[in-house]
Amino acid sequence: MKNQSDGNGQPSVDWPALETKFKELLVLLNTPFGSLSGMNSSLRVAGPGVQEERQKHLESLELGLVAIIDVALSESTMLLHEGDNKGAISGGLKTLQFVQELYGPNSIQQVEPYFLLSKAHQALRHYQQAEEFLGIANWTIMKNSECPNTVKAELHQNLGLLYVNKQEIEKAIEHLATSSYYLALIHGTDHLITTYGYFNLGNVFASQGKMDKAIDFLRKVVDIWSKQLLLAVNRETDYKEEDESKNEAPVGHPKRLDLEDLDEEKIF
Repeated sequence: MKNQSDGNGQPSVDWPALETKFKELLVLLNTPFGSLSGMNSSLRVAGPGVQEERQKHLESLELGLVAIIDVALSESTMLLHEGDNKGAISGGLKTLQFVQELYGPNSIQQVEPYFLLSKAHQALRHYQQAEEFLGIANWTIMKNSECPNTVKAELHQNLGLLYVNKQEIEKAIEHLATSSYYLALIHGTDHLITTYGYFNLGNVFASQGKMDKAIDFLRKVVDIWSKQLLLAVNRETDYKEEDESKNEAPVGHPKRLDLEDLDEEKIF
């Protein structure tokens, strides 16, 4: 399902072939012998061995569909990073279609394609469309009570950066602060990942000339990274000292001699 790049930045994924394969697997999943509902009705008259085989078949079909979604999302993300924003939008919409066909229109899995579509539209300065996609993502998250905090943190970071671009600074600060809150819940207030939230807030305050607040956030970033780097250096020193101690002769045993140590002038 992947084509070799032609050297002109063209996508390596064969999208028509990818969609064809997805539809084939989805049809198999939804047939009486592939879908959960049809399988369960058949299991009433089937033996344990047949039940197990059908369950494995179902799982393999779903894994294949998930793999196709992963390929589509990865390719779309790569296009975004390469600056092909229109290609990223096209791929993101196709990925969103795959997700909704497999999981349903209210599934939490569709949030990632919405994030990607919003970023691509932001890059094109289509801020209204970008905000609409994030609004749908936010609504989806609100309807899924078990949504992980990592997804919530990413949502508010995307909203914050969008409002920075729109020069709606108060909204930007509110969402970036919320993103930092969720990052702190996940990793702790002094974790390296949490510093990205502080860094974004510091930059926003600096852009508004509020240097006292900006310096407070940026100093916190520097302090956390300095502590982590110092810990890393100390760990490396400890490892080296431990290795050197292993090479030393054990207490009570003579040190092993090399041949050059047997030179008479060195011995006497």
